[in-house]
Amino acid sequence: MDKRLKILTVLTAIAIMTVTVVYASYWIYSKVMSIMVSNYTISLSVSATGLNITLSGYVRAPNGTGIPNKTVYVYRTYSNGTEIVLVGSPTTDSQGYYICSWLAPANGTYYFRSRCLVP
Repeated sequence: MDKRLKILTVLTAIAIMTVTVVYASYWIYSKVMSIMVSNYTISLSVSATGLNITLSGYVRAPNGTGIPNKTVYVYRTYSNGTEIVLVGSPTTDSQGYYICSWLAPANGTYYFRSRCLVP
């Protein structure tokens, strides 16, 4: 092989490697995550007497005062929090408290969550 052909072969190999490196480099991304940030507070307490379940709690503003006349949606959920069925939608009283009842269909473990639309 003459010298020019060797140089051309080496330059071609370098060009191919450079192109390969350029195409092998790319961005990877994480999945999109979201988080809702709020200074409002909602609580949920659960108590049972036999199959009668009492669900209660409060809705508070950032300054700690209760928010009256807000509809709270209380759901029975799977253990991971996925909502199954609405069990009640009480309205908060003048101090921001709410309460609702639910009759469990059978003995077992049940999960609940509450939510409320705040300003």
